[in-house]
Amino acid sequence: MRNIFTITSQRVSGIRTGKITLGGKTMTTPAIINATSRGAIPHVTHDLLADLAMPPARFLNMGDFLDTSKIIQEHGSVESFLGTQDILFGCLGHIKSGSNKSVEYKSMLQSHVGSRQMKITEYTELCKAVKTDICLPLYDVPPTEDIAKSRAFKSIQRTETYLKEMIGNFENVFGVVSASSKDLAQSLLEMLAKYPTLTGLAFNVPISVISQLNIPDEFKEKPLMYLKPIKGTDLKDLLNLGFDLFIVDVHKEYTEKGIAVVGNSEEEKSINLNDECHVEDAKPLVNDCKCYACEHHIRAYINHLLKTREMLGFVLLQIHNIHHLNQLLVSLINKSS
Repeated sequence: MRNIFTITSQRVSGIRTGKITLGGKTMTTPAIINATSRGAIPHVTHDLLADLAMPPARFLNMGDFLDTSKIIQEHGSVESFLGTQDILFGCLGHIKSGSNKSVEYKSMLQSHVGSRQMKITEYTELCKAVKTDICLPLYDVPPTEDIAKSRAFKSIQRTETYLKEMIGNFENVFGVVSASSKDLAQSLLEMLAKYPTLTGLAFNVPISVISQLNIPDEFKEKPLMYLKPIKGTDLKDLLNLGFDLFIVDVHKEYTEKGIAVVGNSEEEKSINLNDECHVEDAKPLVNDCKCYACEHHIRAYINHLLKTREMLGFVLLQIHNIHHLNQLLVSLINKSS
């Protein structure tokens, strides 16, 4: 078993710093990883990502590559296909709500062309074609918090079936804990503890439930990833719980809605740049923000860009939102030292 994660410091608060090393490339943690659309972070080019000091990692949704897997194989890997050789790892997995209805050897996935069922063997072949460094197996998503014991047992059984298929074919696999209740989440952790070769854990679990869980010793020194959508105010709680990786869809949660994120870890606020009050607003997005958008443009200009559907408006908002969340993470880490 190859260990890709090293803890470099453990704070009294629970926050830990570390590094993930894969294929000769290293990424420091904790880190925010942006969810992608067909492998790209919307509205942000490679050079902009470098200027924003983004970690060399992206979260890839498996559904985005259903119709391009053969083309990817011709290129050799998804890194070559996307032209981003500096990607540290991409995790193929679906972030889906409780409406997901999994069956024995299939799972529902969401792609840019809609929802469809995917067989476990299809998913394996897709992962082999894409060749990401770390893979998430398919996982069952229970419909509600209050489920019958028989349904909970079935959820564990399905998740383990998906996991076995993935472990047998890939070196770096994260086990997935997907539950709304403490009992089911703890049972899933106990099941995953039987597989010591797992690279880490990914949680699709409410933060309030995670705080009640007992993480098995087998995973105490392995990276922990959080899959559910989070706000800046959630970062502090997750960091104190020892989480290392946070999947954030900045574009979907904020930018495409015309929202600029402001505030801190105690109180997240937002500014809707679509509002009429910004038509003649000469203030920057955020007065004390050092990002390019805030230092060079005013709210009225971005309001105009959004109303006319100019791409630059979304680019500027994306720059600010990514910068803000990264700076918030850095400030939380520094405060704990």
